[in-house]
Amino acid sequence: AGARSVIGEALADLQLHVLDDDMNPVPRGAVGELYVGGAGLARGYLGRAGLSAERFVPDPWGADGARLYRSGDVARREADGGIVYIGRNDAQVKIRGFRIELGEIEAALAALPAVREARVLAQEGRRLVAYVVPQGTTGCDASQLEQALAQALPSHMVPGAYVLLDALPLTHNGKLDRAALPAPDATPADEHVEPATPTEALLAQIWCDVLGIERVGAHDDFFRLGGHSLLAVRVLSRVRREAGRDVPLQAVFDHPGLQRFARYLDELAHAGESPVATQDVSIPRVTKPGEPVPLSHAQERLWVLWRLEPDSAAYNVAGALRLEGELSLPALRSALDALAERHDALRLRFTEAGGLVRQQVADAAAGRQFEWREYDLQDRSSELDSQLRAFAQEPFDLLGGPSSRFGLFRLGARTHVLALSMHHIIADGWSIRVLIEDFSALYAAALDASKATALPSMPIQYTDFAAWQRRRIGEAALDAQLDFWRTTLGTSHPVLELPVDRERRHARSGAGGRVSQTVPRGVAQRLRAGHGGQGVTLFMTLLAAFDVLLYRYTGAPDIRVGIPAAGREQIETEGVVGFFVNTLVIRSDLRARETFAQLAEQVRDRVLAAHAHQDVPFGRIVDALQPERNLLQTPLFQVMFDLRVDDGIDALRLPGLSATRIDVGTGSTQYDLMLHVEERDGALDLSFSFASDVFDASTVERLLAHYVSILDEAARAPDTRIGAFALVPGDGDG
Repeated sequence: AGARSVIGEALADLQLHVLDDDMNPVPRGAVGELYVGGAGLARGYLGRAGLSAERFVPDPWGADGARLYRSGDVARREADGGIVYIGRNDAQVKIRGFRIELGEIEAALAALPAVREARVLAQEGRRLVAYVVPQGTTGCDASQLEQALAQALPSHMVPGAYVLLDALPLTHNGKLDRAALPAPDATPADEHVEPATPTEALLAQIWCDVLGIERVGAHDDFFRLGGHSLLAVRVLSRVRREAGRDVPLQAVFDHPGLQRFARYLDELAHAGESPVATQDVSIPRVTKPGEPVPLSHAQERLWVLWRLEPDSAAYNVAGALRLEGELSLPALRSALDALAERHDALRLRFTEAGGLVRQQVADAAAGRQFEWREYDLQDRSSELDSQLRAFAQEPFDLLGGPSSRFGLFRLGARTHVLALSMHHIIADGWSIRVLIEDFSALYAAALDASKATALPSMPIQYTDFAAWQRRRIGEAALDAQLDFWRTTLGTSHPVLELPVDRERRHARSGAGGRVSQTVPRGVAQRLRAGHGGQGVTLFMTLLAAFDVLLYRYTGAPDIRVGIPAAGREQIETEGVVGFFVNTLVIRSDLRARETFAQLAEQVRDRVLAAHAHQDVPFGRIVDALQPERNLLQTPLFQVMFDLRVDDGIDALRLPGLSATRIDVGTGSTQYDLMLHVEERDGALDLSFSFASDVFDASTVERLLAHYVSILDEAARAPDTRIGAFALVPGDGDG
């Protein structure tokens, strides 16, 4: 096998650091950029001040004036402390929305016994091609290589074509001669097969639109192309609209191949399944500004919670962007006004009379419909964090005024922070991406009046959805789905006895804390690849690991975790700002002798079944099951899990400005414990938000470390019995 490229030890007066994009040390096993520091470091490049400033950066751990050198080398610190060279960070490519280190794929290939040497290239930015020199005369073919890599890498990093060579072509100075590499021959494994039937062609176009790719073949697999549960929901909404077939989410998991899914749709038609009427799946535009409309099912519960705790910020949605460059304040104000005019949810007002709550849209022509604030911190930049927290934690009076506010913090002539805070009753996490995309277009248009905004007109607004939902999902339909939840959750609803640090108070304060950790990249890759063959997504694998953690800490075989459901099954809702999310309860039965792989498949079935019955509002389930009420804890479940795939920050394009996200916490929490997972360029960022009424940060840090340990073992050995998982924190040195 190819030898590891071990860098070795630093010289006596130098230090080596492996850091992430924010210059934080990465855990052992994770990939980062190699930085060099110490007394032996040069001060810069002679006569090249610009390059020196880019490469020689301040040392966050050194004395005043100390510098670190950004080598541009991608490296990994091994468990034994050694540093292994992976490649250059300028060798990154982006395939189907994933940022990929080619050197990491090459290292995985070189580690195979049958491979002596390997190089990987991105062909036309669309497909990965591996050029492999076999080791001696041992057998080595494309199918074996693909199968081996599928066990070590996520699907989006597995090359689609393999070329076997006697030797890699080199230039006269010993570097790879890319021009001399032969083009890959089409093979059955990677050949593009055009869709053959009308259903295949329709489905291929739907996949292209949803996945953001140029073409899809009949033999392609939805999940191998980068699909996941949320994207599957979007596929089904288009199938419902364009093929007239209302199929369950499970169908995508049972038939992930395009040809198989198309055949499934055709079989429904041949079996005489009646198509869905267009009027049943379309949401009409029926409401007008100022017209009172009932709350949606999802909004009802938030209204009740706000009424119980009107001064709480637990249901605030807040975020901020740091803007560097030439900011036009008039264009910014104009873009935000246009944003509020485009999305009625930002102008919602609520009224209550005789026990009935209504929402109505304020007229955009009546003036600014959100709260606007400006802060001058040019000489007080150290106050930014505290000011942002105060901005995010300020509660909203839903009966008295706007439910959203924007704030602009001026730190300098070319440095600003734009902050947004909204009450959850008008927007959910999906809405953030919609706002980011639309704000980008509106700001660019405001800068240049000669350019028309390219945004399409809004097909519906949130109040249209609320009115439609009330008509379409009547009491009979809700009662039928309630039977599922009665059967699934049963008549006994045990409270999860978490290892709290102190007794609960007489009332929840809502105060919360947060601890975070990044999963080593190698572990994240194995998790993605580990169970996909059984239709188990990354979300399901992470949820199963969370179940194991809760089981090991409580000993309870009946684990119930809340998860959010996007609630956007209709195609018209994709670009709408509003609160669509419903909460689902996933009940898992854990047995010590069951393997993790078996648990993951059980979680898969439970999640898919819950999504098939997601129309019932969580509050309606609580009312029907009548669990023992305790104002100190949420009913039916006490812990929550949420995986965020894409917050849309990459879609932000502001002329003359660079934007970076600032995480703004509200300092409040709705649950005893909530696990947040976010995918960022192949890494997994984990964080636990927790109720500081009952937990110390040190306890939750230990829980998080043990969760990472469980993930590591589940990725390496999915056949490990649940009762045998060792709760040993991993080594997080960078």
